[in-house]
Amino acid sequence: MQFLHFWPLAFLVLIPIIIIMYLLKQKAEDKPFSSLKLWQELYKNMQANTPWEKLKKNLLMILQILTVIVIIVALMSPYIKSQTTTKGHIVLVIDTSGSMNTMYNEDYTRLEVAVMEACEYVDNLASSVAVSVITSDKDSALVVTDSTDKTLIKSKIRDIKATNYIGDCSEGVSMAESMIAQWEDSEVVYFTDSFVSCETTGGYVVSVYSDADNALIEYVGHGTDKDGLLTVIVKVVNNKKDTLKTDINLYGDGEMLAVSEVEIVSGESQIAYFEGIDFDGKLLMAELNDAYDALALDNVCYDVVSNRKDLKVLLMTEQNLYLEKAIALVEGVTVTKSDDIDSFAEFEKDGYDMYIFDGMMPDELPESGSILIFNCENDELFTVAETFENIMIKTEDTKYTKYLTDYKFGAANAKGMELPYWGESFLTVGEYSAGFIGNYDSQTICVIGLDVHDTELPLKTEFPILIYNIMDACVNTGMLSTNVLNSGSSVKISGKLDGEAPVVEVPSGESSELSGSIVNFTDTNDTGVYTVKQTTDSGELSESFVVNFPKSESVISNMPSASVGEGGTVSVVDATVTGSLNLRNIIIIIALILLAIEWIIYIRG
Repeated sequence: MQFLHFWPLAFLVLIPIIIIMYLLKQKAEDKPFSSLKLWQELYKNMQANTPWEKLKKNLLMILQILTVIVIIVALMSPYIKSQTTTKGHIVLVIDTSGSMNTMYNEDYTRLEVAVMEACEYVDNLASSVAVSVITSDKDSALVVTDSTDKTLIKSKIRDIKATNYIGDCSEGVSMAESMIAQWEDSEVVYFTDSFVSCETTGGYVVSVYSDADNALIEYVGHGTDKDGLLTVIVKVVNNKKDTLKTDINLYGDGEMLAVSEVEIVSGESQIAYFEGIDFDGKLLMAELNDAYDALALDNVCYDVVSNRKDLKVLLMTEQNLYLEKAIALVEGVTVTKSDDIDSFAEFEKDGYDMYIFDGMMPDELPESGSILIFNCENDELFTVAETFENIMIKTEDTKYTKYLTDYKFGAANAKGMELPYWGESFLTVGEYSAGFIGNYDSQTICVIGLDVHDTELPLKTEFPILIYNIMDACVNTGMLSTNVLNSGSSVKISGKLDGEAPVVEVPSGESSELSGSIVNFTDTNDTGVYTVKQTTDSGELSESFVVNFPKSESVISNMPSASVGEGGTVSVVDATVTGSLNLRNIIIIIALILLAIEWIIYIRG
């Protein structure tokens, strides 16, 4: 038998208190009596007036002490483990992805519970059983290999830490499968909070999933108005059981810029707008000011106000206020608007970084600058395969549809285009692309086969986010391929070839020199601000990028219970005491019986 809690042992102090109460005597009462016979008992009566007496056997006292002991044992939550094994080799796969940072209960995170369960499992094994331990998130790693040293195994398990990466036990399945192939007598045990497809390995899954009362900041973006003031948008999602009423604190380079209050019902999201922000620094941070949250890492989200030069954009459109407002959110963009497509050649002479054609196109496209096309046809660039009416448009999982994964919206008309070899589709209609982007003849070109006026997209809060992502990709310049990414993602650092090797300073303050001027940087586990510096002949370059907690790890939609295999080769048990024989309820019943016996004896006495 094992115990979940030991703090109730403090109540053992009640036992000597009960005994002391039975050592105390009640004060004797004076009563008149018509005889002198009691004089012979004078000595005994004098003793009766003292506060103490010799402890005598008392059935009520014994019952009360037993009741206290039984209640204390019940509070300690005793249980008997029912999961045992007779296998000769055991492989433990422990999920270390970002969601394992979530609080399992008020005291422990999901990973801490998984570690305790894994150590306890090792303790219950026979000394001859060999154990291997694998960690799994976006990659898998072998921590212990076929060892029978329980002290070493548990030490290695306790050293396991959760990452901030996207992942689960899937990567560990492949490694476990290759390991057990060499043994005839083996079993695999998975410790995770999400679904794992482990029919090929069998074994069972220890679920450390728990209902998480969690709210998060999903997105932070910004734009600059004509006066140089910032407009910042912050998307908050409430995954709590109750309505969320809290403040959003907006910081710029560590100083408070503004505060906004939001009230969001359970299961909904809301976008907060901070307008007219006078800030000329680099880093924006939005923080959710909430008293309790099961996962604190997603309560903070960063954005970068880059040092890129102001970008000139030419917008050719008759009228599209939705698009104009969305473009205004992109930092450092100056927009020139015209509805005279016949005069395009004159505008082109001024040279623009980006050209946006909404429902109209010139005879010849510009040879420099990025191009964004809405609802137009151009046989040189792409082919329209089919025109659809009253259709649903779906988003694909790309960096251009970040925060819009699995998003759908209706459209009255849409062009289904064949995807050119140079393009990457981010919107689909039927079997065709409704939006794609790519590099063609040294230009970044994005084509969207929609008139946004004929869709419900502009009415959605996700529309400015989509335009922001597209614009940011089209006009991207500088030493970094991106300024905002999630933990575990990579960023391409393109330093100057005539300079020294770039140096990256991570959120903890430590710095490391890169192996070359152009490097794909992948060490992005820690959330926060990263600074890239390079010394060149013309001076020192410095740019920053930020790493946010991946929002997909904030909510687990596919729980471990779905891991059960069709052939019954996989079972799922809950962590701690579920799946074991819980003795607490039985002991509580015994305590109630003792109280009833005590009451009967007291009444009859």
